[in-house]
Amino acid sequence: MTQQKLALFIDANSTPAEGIEYIMATLSSYGQVSIKRAYGNWKSRGLNVWETVLHEHAIQPIQQFDLEGKETHDIALTIEIMDILYTKDIDTYCIVSSHTDFARLATRLMNDGKTVIGAGTDQSPESFIKSCSSFLNLSTLTDNAASKTKRVPAAAKSATTTKKAAATTKGTTKPKTTTRASTAKKTTKKPASRAKKPTKKQEKPSLLGKLKKVLG
Repeated sequence: MTQQKLALFIDANSTPAEGIEYIMATLSSYGQVSIKRAYGNWKSRGLNVWETVLHEHAIQPIQQFDLEGKETHDIALTIEIMDILYTKDIDTYCIVSSHTDFARLATRLMNDGKTVIGAGTDQSPESFIKSCSSFLNLSTLTDNAASKTKRVPAAAKSATTTKKAAATTKGTTKPKTTTRASTAKKTTKKPASRAKKPTKKQEKPSLLGKLKKVLG
């Protein structure tokens, strides 16, 4: 199989970053991807997840500011593809988008004998999908990634529940220890109060004694 020269154009605003690994692996089976560009408003926080992907695959980010709330990256992407069509020797064009209808662009490229590989989610326009030589559906990849993300909290919750159960079991089976101090405290009786010394009752003087005292 003859190695082809490929160009990759990504609509980053409507494409999940998780699908790029799959796209790059598929394109590498065709040949060398010499042009790799991703279009979007990179000032948007929603595109922060793309930072690592762009570096790993040496994809060039193309900045396109939104004008009056409208996206303009799709126009920039179309213009650059047409420029490359007439200035570069590219055999296969890969257009990645889930929103914009690039059906007319794909048809134009195929009329010039080029191979067009489309990629996107289930939201990609049907006309765009049918206008490509082949189409890579990224929805399955994103669904799998989402399901894995959901499993992680569940596993963590299970582990936490197990730890709590173990702690509860340990707490109920552990014998209660009694220290000597506590035992002594329970068994020691209060000392008996001292008995009061009996006081001698003063004897009343007898009548004879009183007479002696008077006469004496």
